[in-house]
Amino acid sequence: METIKAVGYVRVSTAEQVEGESLDTQRRQIKEFCDLKGWELTHTYADEGKTGAKLEHRLDFKQMLDDAEAGKFNIIVIWKLSRFARNVRDYHNTMFELDKHSVSIASVKENIDPTTKTGKMIAGMIALFAEWEHETIREQMWENKMIKWKDKRMFNGKAPFGYTWNKKEEKLEINQPEADLYHRIVEMYIKQGLSMKDITIRLNNEKLTATMYRKKVDGSEYIHKPFSSAVVSYMLKNPAYYGHYVVNQFKHVLNPKSGLYNRSKELKPESEMITYSIPALISKTKWDEIQQTTKFRKVKTKNKGEFTDMFFLRDICVCGRCGSKLGTTVGNRRNDSSRPRYYSCYWASTSKKNLADGRTHKCSQPLSKAEEVEEQVWNGIMAKFGILGKGKQAFEKLYDASKYESDINNLKQTIERFSSDLKIKERAKKRIYTILEDEEFSGEDLKKKLRENTDEILTLKSKITDSEQKLIELSEIQKSTKALQDFAVNNQDQYKQFRKELRELSLPDKKLLMEAWVKGKITVHYNEDEDEYHGVHCDYKTQISNSILERFVEEGKLSQLNKNSSGNYSSHDIE
Repeated sequence: METIKAVGYVRVSTAEQVEGESLDTQRRQIKEFCDLKGWELTHTYADEGKTGAKLEHRLDFKQMLDDAEAGKFNIIVIWKLSRFARNVRDYHNTMFELDKHSVSIASVKENIDPTTKTGKMIAGMIALFAEWEHETIREQMWENKMIKWKDKRMFNGKAPFGYTWNKKEEKLEINQPEADLYHRIVEMYIKQGLSMKDITIRLNNEKLTATMYRKKVDGSEYIHKPFSSAVVSYMLKNPAYYGHYVVNQFKHVLNPKSGLYNRSKELKPESEMITYSIPALISKTKWDEIQQTTKFRKVKTKNKGEFTDMFFLRDICVCGRCGSKLGTTVGNRRNDSSRPRYYSCYWASTSKKNLADGRTHKCSQPLSKAEEVEEQVWNGIMAKFGILGKGKQAFEKLYDASKYESDINNLKQTIERFSSDLKIKERAKKRIYTILEDEEFSGEDLKKKLRENTDEILTLKSKITDSEQKLIELSEIQKSTKALQDFAVNNQDQYKQFRKELRELSLPDKKLLMEAWVKGKITVHYNEDEDEYHGVHCDYKTQISNSILERFVEEGKLSQLNKNSSGNYSSHDIE
């Protein structure tokens, strides 16, 4: 009689090793089973620390199936049927393939003999119970996980970029290297005018990744995938960075193609959402500024025409009569081949049938010559910045310390007002908690109100922090004005070259400069009366900072200023 060739298959997860189901135990009992049956055990396949739910992760199992197809053995001996398959479909699919190659399965624990019909029937029934057991265990594990998650005793998933979950302390902590990189990304986006794509290119050129400053739980390295625009976008839009971190917000729906559950846009009930206390990386005010910048860039001119880039103030000019955004237009070609350029109000040039938003008549503002608008704004900002000033008198006027007194006093009053509002909101929060304890009231609505109140408190705290920071900055500027005057007056040659390079910037770069330095919008007025105020007049505020200049220096568009000159470009507002 021909000897039956058998192979063993063993699998164990780390958790099961402590329960008497170790690989050595399984190997020993498989060997004893084969000896009892008189079968020759030629090899034992092993998958250590692998879940039975996904066959593609069990490499030795896949190798065993390949060897079965090659006719290397007659029987696969397993210690327990659940070691082989965790659901009926996988069991029957695998058995179907093995049957084609005349390979049977025997089980030690269930004492299944593959040579009988009864043994095959019992194997199928046990596989069904194994699947039920697996699903029950998974549900219990998920319920326990959710309880810990809601109690903030664990963190599900990967912590946001800039944070690390401290398992021992059970809290999210700042990951300083990542936090520093996050601040740099924010600076590039709102101060240097870089797009998300441009930021991504810079980070990838420096070989930076979103996982390089963290380790997995087991101490191994993450795969260092490059940054993408989507990752940068998520970071800039995530409210977690101002301390408002809410998880488990969205419902998940089954994707019939992949068989996986994907996050939808539908929100879960407030009671299921989980809010973590998380240290803020930026203030709520700064986060709002990021969102406003994103909103502005979405509505910027998308379909560029032949002459679009010639208007470096496009997208930031509004009509002085109706408040609408000013568009751009060009006139007929002149004899010298040039064409006149104008900023025009949409509601002035549109037809009457296109009037909307309750408008009954067209705007009366005429076309404004682009050269006049741009020259007035450009020269005005350069003068305020001290770039067009001549001699000591201009700089002394620009850096007059007394002009900051009013701003400092106003900031102190603002801080007092915000602090008073904060106390009111905190008292309101205590009242909401008291109402929540009353079972007669609807908890869902009150929890929503509590979340809104918490967001208002965070906003007020961030406004107080921002105002205090501005107060410190203004006080430092006030103290250093004499030094700034002396430096500016004594370095005229350097400033002369700097002014020349600014004038020679390309139109797209001038546009970036104006968007960085203009605070809000430029209101373009047009006075048609024949008096001294006839023509174009522009109202605007500026927010001069050196970030955009540093970007141009990095790109080789401006010369590097003296290292002592950085104090000249303070990020305060000039009206």
